[in-house]
Amino acid sequence: MKKFLASSVLATTVLFPVLAGAEELRFPTKLTTAERVEIHKGATVNYPVVTFITSGQKVTVIDQFTNSFGQLWYRVDLGTVKGWAPASQFKKMDETEPPVPPAVEPPTGVPGIGSDVYSYTNNAEVRRGAAASYTVNAYLSFNAKVPVLATFTSPSGEIWLRVQATPAVAGWIPSSFVSTAQALDMPLYVSVDSANVRNGPSMDSDVMEAYPKGTKLTALEQQADADGDVWYKVLTPSNQNLWVHESVVSQQPVYVSPTRYVATRNTSLYSGASYQYKIKQKLGYLSTVTFIQEFTNSMGQTWLNVKTPTGVAGWVPKDELVSSKSEIKYVYGMSKAPVRRGASTNYSVNVYLKENESVIVLDELNGWLNVETSAGIRGWVDKSLTSPTSLTIRKLSAPIYEIKNGEQYLVWKKSSNYKFKYSISGNQLKLYGGLTDVETPMANVPGIESVTVQNSGAGDKIAILTFQPGHTFTIRNSKTEVSIKVMETGLLGKKILLDPGHGGKDSGAVGPTGLREKDVVLSTGLLLKRELESYGAIVYMTRSTDVFLELSQRTAIANASDYDAFISLHANANTSRTPRGTETYYNTTVNFNGVKSAAMASDIQRNLVSSIGTPSRGIKEQAFYVNRINELPSILVELAFISNRTEESLMRSDTFKKNSAIGIRKGLEQYFSNL
Repeated sequence: MKKFLASSVLATTVLFPVLAGAEELRFPTKLTTAERVEIHKGATVNYPVVTFITSGQKVTVIDQFTNSFGQLWYRVDLGTVKGWAPASQFKKMDETEPPVPPAVEPPTGVPGIGSDVYSYTNNAEVRRGAAASYTVNAYLSFNAKVPVLATFTSPSGEIWLRVQATPAVAGWIPSSFVSTAQALDMPLYVSVDSANVRNGPSMDSDVMEAYPKGTKLTALEQQADADGDVWYKVLTPSNQNLWVHESVVSQQPVYVSPTRYVATRNTSLYSGASYQYKIKQKLGYLSTVTFIQEFTNSMGQTWLNVKTPTGVAGWVPKDELVSSKSEIKYVYGMSKAPVRRGASTNYSVNVYLKENESVIVLDELNGWLNVETSAGIRGWVDKSLTSPTSLTIRKLSAPIYEIKNGEQYLVWKKSSNYKFKYSISGNQLKLYGGLTDVETPMANVPGIESVTVQNSGAGDKIAILTFQPGHTFTIRNSKTEVSIKVMETGLLGKKILLDPGHGGKDSGAVGPTGLREKDVVLSTGLLLKRELESYGAIVYMTRSTDVFLELSQRTAIANASDYDAFISLHANANTSRTPRGTETYYNTTVNFNGVKSAAMASDIQRNLVSSIGTPSRGIKEQAFYVNRINELPSILVELAFISNRTEESLMRSDTFKKNSAIGIRKGLEQYFSNL
């Protein structure tokens, strides 16, 4: 897996043989390339990239240098800029002038090198590197046009573009902040009481924000759906790029009544636009005031200047007034959910909620909701202890035992698409997290000793499944049902999905002597497939040849399957030649099967390093796309560091690959021997 700095991960990874007699080149001389090549400021990949040359471009070589790694680099003169690139990236031009090879196409939907993009947000941040952790070195104004210099896909699947922000400054920006088309820059106005703004141009897309009547949005682009309805991609007041349906907006300003409703039970009218000012009077819940003007104070708080029906003028926090009663947001609490003085369990409790008690949402911060009860008591509650709808619908019902494709399942119906969690202890599986009712199966399920239901301390239900000795399970949580596949322990009959990383046009990381990550993981994956099948496992590979797959294609295969485990194979890399060893990644923050993913990572890491003899770098939580967007227990294995000369040499050997397969097989045997 690529772990280079953003400036070096884009280096061309298909290497030509070093030019015969390269040391005897006479300067200047003309050479050409068959791939896109990075031009560095100095003669190693550690130097920053100053520009790129495209596939088939003819260049003038003016010097050469062998660096401390023994790599021969050429200095090229591009007219406006000079720089260095590995000699292995160039070849002599045939006198017959062969056709120029086609340029490597960027991933679908990603702007090409040299194309122009337009900023779709205000003050879009351009960073020194391709991650949010890098400092900002420039800003782009809305609809600013900038050229693309490079592209980079992060381990989590996020695409970044290197752009020329100013004549003197280049930097990185997420591709989601820009577009290849100039923004329409057309004003739209919300024409209904409350307009839902979504993360995609479809009624099935998630609602991300809602805006009241009269709110101004800026149209960036438009497209029609399958029914011919028009959707607008808009820049929202929160500086987000989201989608809105044509039926809820108008191209003409919309008259908005100056009337505002008091949206909380504890609203005060202040003499100034800050909490430091004197309170003039209390305002009744759902009473009306007349809007005069809006003001943002020095602390970034937005206040509204209003007048009461009796003529008293003052200031109210904007979040405590609404244009329509339908804008007031409620959630429902679980029994005894604590409302605290601050957004942390370290704060004392103000009040405990009753089961299904509705509270008004004032704000949200790091998984906590700032709420107000019907008694006017305010505080913070853990969002996971609330529901946007009545808790009575969070039910597991109609459990049945069925056989599908020769495998045994216990299946519950879900009353709605809600989330819950599970844990494993000994031979017991516990389902918990806001379940208000769980029906137990009427018939016995082979492999399961019992299914019982208990009350939690917060008033919701916990389902406890006790398994018979010699049995294990795979669990899936879909929108409409929860299915638990009950299996005997051991590898026999287990369905394993292997995912050799990279492939095709994506070579992955490349070692000091040219070994390519995509080749190592494919050959290891094929050996692992045979190893697992010899022990009775059923194995499918996302790729068994040198082809390219998008990350989304890999997870789509997993999520459409009835398999029991997903293993992505990679080789690690670093700009330094020193790091070495083996590590395994998993995800629990998004993946429902994070519990089993962590267990599988631990078992495979331990057995793998024992088999191949590399240093163990441990198991690590990370939001890699193939683990995060995966419904199966899933891990990503970094076999060793291809950038380390010793480990690159190891990975060339059949012994290393065979021992890797044996180690992973032993890890899976251990994983499937437990619950």
